[in-house]
Amino acid sequence: MRTPIKAELKEMLRRLKLPTFAAQHAAQSALAANEGWSCDQYLLRLCEMEINERETRKRQRLLQASRLPREKTLETFERSRLKRNIERQFAALLDGEFLRRAENVLVFGNPGGGKTNPHNYPHRETR
Repeated sequence: MRTPIKAELKEMLRRLKLPTFAAQHAAQSALAANEGWSCDQYLLRLCEMEINERETRKRQRLLQASRLPREKTLETFERSRLKRNIERQFAALLDGEFLRRAENVLVFGNPGGGKTNPHNYPHRETR
């Protein structure tokens, strides 16, 4: 006797390492039937959910691996302590344009100022 299709599908999705597909296919299938989605729309929705969940898990994994202190954020960073010219440079870094131009960022300062310690830099929560 053949294994019921839902159990077989769940096992195959697990073997393919598609946990969000496995968890959501039944609910999305019912929604697709109610909304009259095509097979392509149904699969697209499941793919979007799988990708979003993978990206979320990756961000969480990378943030945890960075060991950055969670309490240090841009909101808690005391920008008023920066000199005027440094404040302008800081604002330029925040716009992120240097990333699009693939430019390096060099940090200079007095010895013992914490330039090499990532815990001394504020970080932005990723979306």
